[in-house]
Amino acid sequence: MIKILGIACLFFGFLGIAIDKIKMEKEKISTFVEIRSLVEYLLKEIEYSHIPIPDICKEYLNRDEGKLQTFLEEVCRKFEEEEGASFEKIWEKETENLHIGKETKLQLFKLGKCFGFSNMGHQLSTIERFLREMDKTILHNEKKFQDNKKLILYFGVMSGLLLSIILL
Repeated sequence: MIKILGIACLFFGFLGIAIDKIKMEKEKISTFVEIRSLVEYLLKEIEYSHIPIPDICKEYLNRDEGKLQTFLEEVCRKFEEEEGASFEKIWEKETENLHIGKETKLQLFKLGKCFGFSNMGHQLSTIERFLREMDKTILHNEKKFQDNKKLILYFGVMSGLLLSIILL
């Protein structure tokens, strides 16, 4: 009886690991979507309002509470503290301090490279290019997620079954 209970715990443990991996992949995609939303907001505000990027980030903080909330708060706080420092450098420094996946961190790092151009037209075109790259990244990750979702689940179930059979 104890053997069967141990095997069931092992099986459901592997199943739980597989489900957690699927949740992590969904979370990564939703973070990319949130980054895209931020970029789209930045682009519209720069283009139509001609507001500086730090002020736009503060406005974005007031309208949205997402995964980037603490990151943007820290960037805005550091920018106010370190007068004369470039927003791009502060953005990159804070991006390095984030505890997120490599791919997400790379996208945020790339976004920081879009800031700091004195020519508004150049800055807008750089942000538009980044927005197109984000669309491609989101589509790629969603396709990869759909392809791998069942595979991850099957792998978790099969690993649990295999280990259960070995232990019998």
